[in-house]
Amino acid sequence: VENGLAAIADFQGGLQMMDVSDTADPQLLGQLDLTGLVNGIEIAGDRAYLAATSDGLVIADISDPSAPSQIGSLVTPGTAFGVDIDGDLAYVADGSGGLQVVDMSDPAAPQIISNLVLPDMARGLIKSGSFVYIAAAGAGLQVVDVSDPMNPYLRGFTDTPGVASAVVVLEDLAYVADGTPGVQVIDVSDPTLPMVIKAVDFAANAVAIGMPDSMPSYLYVACGPQGMRLLDIENPREPQPAEGLSTIHSTLGVHVSDGCAFIANGAGGLKIAFCPCGELTGVEDPPVEIPAAAPNLTVSPNPFNPRTTITFSLRVAGWAEVDVFDLAGRHQATVAHRSFS
Repeated sequence: VENGLAAIADFQGGLQMMDVSDTADPQLLGQLDLTGLVNGIEIAGDRAYLAATSDGLVIADISDPSAPSQIGSLVTPGTAFGVDIDGDLAYVADGSGGLQVVDMSDPAAPQIISNLVLPDMARGLIKSGSFVYIAAAGAGLQVVDVSDPMNPYLRGFTDTPGVASAVVVLEDLAYVADGTPGVQVIDVSDPTLPMVIKAVDFAANAVAIGMPDSMPSYLYVACGPQGMRLLDIENPREPQPAEGLSTIHSTLGVHVSDGCAFIANGAGGLKIAFCPCGELTGVEDPPVEIPAAAPNLTVSPNPFNPRTTITFSLRVAGWAEVDVFDLAGRHQATVAHRSFS
């Protein structure tokens, strides 16, 4: 979001460009349809960089928001879930493909220059300094040294109790959205030995984290069917859960800019909440508590060794993820992570 213009990763809807200068009445300006599901986005100048699952990395020209156009693309080996940009380089969280480092000096023909396979699916990432911090599903937080982008290597890691899907970094702390265990606070002052120092349980499924651009007092945690939760980081090493906000549809992501939280609200589209001093007001949906919509799921046999059959149905068409855990509660695999009709 910049200068009243929002670029939105709209999953099946591709890239959506919206005028949000009037936050009470946002208007769709234009869109770019893609084959892949757009799961992540970064903006630099008049370009949008999209992590588009099966389409890999897509580079779009958004100089005319009424008619965004594709400049170039690169199909990655895995499934592109997230992207961060540093100059002419893109760092892509590529699911089973791990970390992909992409040279975009020619945006019409981006090229992979290096990669690093990880113990589990790369779901989200952020570059800070010489490191890329990767939320790697059942493998927790992976810290990768990219001081030489041609030769990335694993510098350190720490497991988390849930399924890590997103990460933000503030100075020497990483905050990881870790699914049902909430947010894990990890000291990364020694990148070779990151350590969990605090866990914040929201009694909700933490899937993404939004952080204001400067001097944040709060983090904004997307909690799927449970809406959005605030995390007070006035004391960054001892954050406390703060106010929450329920929404009719699943909250899948949030971006904070100019005192507003722009909420990716699943089938509900874009919601905008005002958040002065951590208070949340002005969302279009009424403030009602929405319980998690549990799917009808059967596993037979369960427990199992070496194989089983998983069958499930959803109340409505939409996104679903199926994870497998061992009897000790350790994540073993993600067997489904897509939209179902």
